[in-house]
Amino acid sequence: MLATVRTAGPFRGIIYASERQSECRALGKGAKETLIDIPLTDFDRCNVHYDPATEEYSVTLNVHEHPIIILQQDRVFNLSCSRSGPESNNNSNPFNTINEPRQLQMGVYRQDAKIHHVLFGNPYTMRIESNGREDFTVTSCFGFAGQNDSLRLTDSNGCSTDMALISNFLYDPNAHAAQANLYSMFKFPEHDMIHLQCSVEICSGACPRVSVLLTSKFSPKPANYEQER
Repeated sequence: MLATVRTAGPFRGIIYASERQSECRALGKGAKETLIDIPLTDFDRCNVHYDPATEEYSVTLNVHEHPIIILQQDRVFNLSCSRSGPESNNNSNPFNTINEPRQLQMGVYRQDAKIHHVLFGNPYTMRIESNGREDFTVTSCFGFAGQNDSLRLTDSNGCSTDMALISNFLYDPNAHAAQANLYSMFKFPEHDMIHLQCSVEICSGACPRVSVLLTSKFSPKPANYEQER
């Protein structure tokens, strides 16, 4: 989850999601926008909470104007991320506001229908859609269950780590979407639930990637898709 703190003036303070001295933090560099990336798979490091009933992730974000001391105008924000998109609850203050720059949603599909429950061994499609006009490229994707079991599905360049398990992502520039095929849904021992998470990179122009013509092997939508490899 990527959060942006926008301030009225240059920000040189600290933003952190767990302990002040933890790795899950961002230091202001004098800009009016400061980004903090909170990995949803690392529950302990960033103190991320997951509610399986609502399928919602939540985290407490602390925004301090000074990197060392605590001031009265410092604020605490409660952020959540769910299927309906990101939300934030905060104490209003002109010093800072938190905004999600754009909304990206990932869903699992079977025969073009979005589903919320999967069956072990069945094939599915992972699809990521953006409501913005900027181009994006998928980077790292993981499957995980609990706090200790995880599997990397794509590398940092968004390429499949196991072509027998998942295809490379295919891009539809007209729909601002990308999708990959999961050839057989997997599971982790002693877990009945699996979570899929992908990180994306937003590009100011067209994202650089090598494109080839898509064949029916990868997707039921061969018209406008490009494959990155």
